[in-house]
Amino acid sequence: MEKKLEEIENDIRQLMWQKKRWQEARKLASQPRSVEQALRDIETAKEWADKNVIFKLLGRYGYMKTIKELENMLKDDQLTDDEIKLINDLLGGKNVK
Repeated sequence: MEKKLEEIENDIRQLMWQKKRWQEARKLASQPRSVEQALRDIETAKEWADKNVIFKLLGRYGYMKTIKELENMLKDDQLTDDEIKLINDLLGGKNVK
């Protein structure tokens, strides 16, 4: 059971890291720091558009909220039985073994 909890916590941490990357990519792409950066951004607009679409889809379908809930569970560095049940529910009721 402890091994599975560690695996879940590691997966949540990975999601948190990825969420930060998505947020940072979106922020940087929409706020150039200089004229030169703005000109470079024009050339990378397609990449930004793809990241923006991903970010919006994650938000629209509730994944950003789910990641935030999982992130909040790790703040005390321990998963409770209630949190494990919530994770189970977030995964669509699949049994966590």
